[in-house]
Amino acid sequence: MNQTIALCTRYGGDGDVMTVDVGASMSSLPTDWINRGILSVVLPPGAQITMYRDVGYQNEAMTFANPASSGTSATFDLTDYTAQIFDDGAIYNPTYVETPGSFRGATAPTIDGVDYSYFTYTGPDSASALGKVQIYGDANGLSHLTSFAANNAAFESIYNDNTSSLLLPPGIRVTLYEDFNYSGASCVFYGADNRSSRTFTLCNMDGGKSFMNRQASSMQLTAIAR
Repeated sequence: MNQTIALCTRYGGDGDVMTVDVGASMSSLPTDWINRGILSVVLPPGAQITMYRDVGYQNEAMTFANPASSGTSATFDLTDYTAQIFDDGAIYNPTYVETPGSFRGATAPTIDGVDYSYFTYTGPDSASALGKVQIYGDANGLSHLTSFAANNAAFESIYNDNTSSLLLPPGIRVTLYEDFNYSGASCVFYGADNRSSRTFTLCNMDGGKSFMNRQASSMQLTAIAR
């Protein structure tokens, strides 16, 4: 089975293709590839890739994973992800996409049902949450549930299946899990490295229910390596 990751210049795994080993990293995409743009990635079973907004593994990032248990390759189109992570202005104009600048590949966690889609949160910034992660019961940030100190190594959410949006301070990575005890399907959200707080909703823009909206039962906080 093909154990390489494909970076493609068109959606659906089409167009020009750059193939890299599963564990490969690239601190700066070649200029010609940045100019052409990466619009989709194809991951073999057991692989994951973290795409960074800038070269040198800097600033906003998003991780895509294809668990080994899937048994088949998975294709991720970057339209929705790029709209928030790689170019904030593209969220209502999916035809305009800014390509990621660098990436890190790795072996994927052995979890199922991974879905990393999310969209812009429109609620209040709450003074950057004073260095804390905040979770909300709705997508507008109006139903404030609680705050968690960013230096907590890990905690289990007491708001089981009742989280619809997040506010992350800079330098913090949050992993949401479908089940208690940090198990089951998961998705990863990255706060900005050197910018203001990042805000996310867990529901689709068309009002549909995404994978993690009101599905999270536990959460882990870790500092983003500088």
